[in-house]
Amino acid sequence: MHLDQLIPVKKTCLAATRAHDTVYRSGLAMALGHSLGSPLTALSAQVKSLSRNLLGDETDLERARISIERIASILDAATTRVSTVTLEFHAKANSQERHDLNEIVRQVSGPFERQTYCSRLRVEYDLASDLPKLALESDQMARVVTELMLNASEAMFALPSSNGLLTVRTKRVAGSIQLEVIDSGGGAPDPERIFVMHHTTKNGRSGTGLSVARALVMSNGGQLAASNNDCGGLTVTLHLPFEN
Repeated sequence: MHLDQLIPVKKTCLAATRAHDTVYRSGLAMALGHSLGSPLTALSAQVKSLSRNLLGDETDLERARISIERIASILDAATTRVSTVTLEFHAKANSQERHDLNEIVRQVSGPFERQTYCSRLRVEYDLASDLPKLALESDQMARVVTELMLNASEAMFALPSSNGLLTVRTKRVAGSIQLEVIDSGGGAPDPERIFVMHHTTKNGRSGTGLSVARALVMSNGGQLAASNNDCGGLTVTLHLPFEN
């Protein structure tokens, strides 16, 4: 089965999260642009003044020293503004209500269950009933789970001998909630490399999905790792900490 047949699932799963991400990025870009407009203008003026001084017939060292101090001050102020705006938007993005990870899994799994283009794909769920709700960005986490399930599905489609079994498991372990996405594909020579930006073994793929997924998980205070299964295939494990 050609991997491009997964595109309808990907479009269905990611449409809402793409819109959310676009709004977030646009708002952040506008805020940063507004915040940095004045510092960048001032910085440009100081750099031009310093350049004229240093390239002129007579260099005024005292004037150059003052220009350099002003440039350093402007850069410090700009850095502070970027940090402030970024933290503010990050806090807004994560100031959501607490969410049930199992419910997020159920929300994104529908297209995989309803697909009709590959009879080999079977999704099994082993969802723990005692999971506490977490303070996390639900749209971002939905995108993460979607990417993990898509990657697992593609890995199995690429291996004709795979039985197509995709297992999604959640459980509570030592101060964290753990989600496992287990496939019966071909595994990976170096599981860590699947998270490297633009690394892919699939034709026509950009190799950004899992690297973005890891970044989103880290922004929500979690970790994402992968390991080969003893019987073949790959397990990608998501850890999200919680307070007892």
